[in-house]
Amino acid sequence: MNGYPAIRKQSGLSLVELMVAVVLGLLLMTGIFSVFLASKQTYRLSDAVSRMQENGRFALEMLASDIRMAGHQGCADPRLVQANAATAISFSYPEDAVAGTEGGHGPDKIMVRYGTAEFGELTSSMPSQASEIAVSKVPHKLKDNGLALIADCDSADIFSVSAGGLDRGNGRAHPGSALSRAYNHDNDADDDARSAARLMGLETAEFEVKQTGRSNHAGNPVHALYREGEEVLEGVENLQVKYGVRTGNQVQYVDWSGSIDKENIISVRIGLLLHSIDPVLDADDEAEYAVAGVTIRPAPTGATGPTHGGDRRLRRVFETTVALRNR
Repeated sequence: MNGYPAIRKQSGLSLVELMVAVVLGLLLMTGIFSVFLASKQTYRLSDAVSRMQENGRFALEMLASDIRMAGHQGCADPRLVQANAATAISFSYPEDAVAGTEGGHGPDKIMVRYGTAEFGELTSSMPSQASEIAVSKVPHKLKDNGLALIADCDSADIFSVSAGGLDRGNGRAHPGSALSRAYNHDNDADDDARSAARLMGLETAEFEVKQTGRSNHAGNPVHALYREGEEVLEGVENLQVKYGVRTGNQVQYVDWSGSIDKENIISVRIGLLLHSIDPVLDADDEAEYAVAGVTIRPAPTGATGPTHGGDRRLRRVFETTVALRNR
């Protein structure tokens, strides 16, 4: 063995090597964790934006679908034909086809009335004002005790259907009170086919925004859009409405008031402020939002005008202007 150096055996890592390895591992894990958090935040933001865009488009389309129908009464021109109404009906039609409520510190409300697109044509004459109405079909949305509209091109009547007064199988409807005139779809020979009377349901749609009574995991109240008292879309925080009133050759958009010229409302401007359901921002939302010409600010103590929650939820504004087809 003389003349050969001693063979040195491997006995493990030194303390310095172990510490270097641990530090490198921690740095690597910190980097991976940071990338994971950034990716997760990016996903939450993009998901919130896409959901709000989908909800915003849906809300505007639903509102526009009802609003543009306001005042519809078949072929009877709303500018020339005022519907006769039973004494129990407290509104004028089509003058009161659009109505609003100013929200002040909160969201606005809007209500529209219109004859449904689905109708039944009279299949036999109606010889007296209290006769049953025989039609090709009873409109689906027409209900017992509900409001109905019967119109030809020259006149229109609004009445309530009597309790149990619908016979869908045989196409019959019984008015709860006498109509103002008898309808005969076989009018004089010189009347054209457009004079045939049609039976429609008279639809009423009131939209408002309010709290749902639910909260997200951070304790923020969840708001929603309601139609006729029924929740249709969550995440809608505010609704602002302006009414386009025709004055000469100009259209001026104004708030609803008791003195508004209802007969010359030809369009409606809708503004919606939507919020994400859960917080996705890194700080409280202190931005101001212009919604249909109204500034909505975060809600500090003593704020005046409409406000939003000022929390860490994402918010977006959606607007559209709807022309009334029947004006």
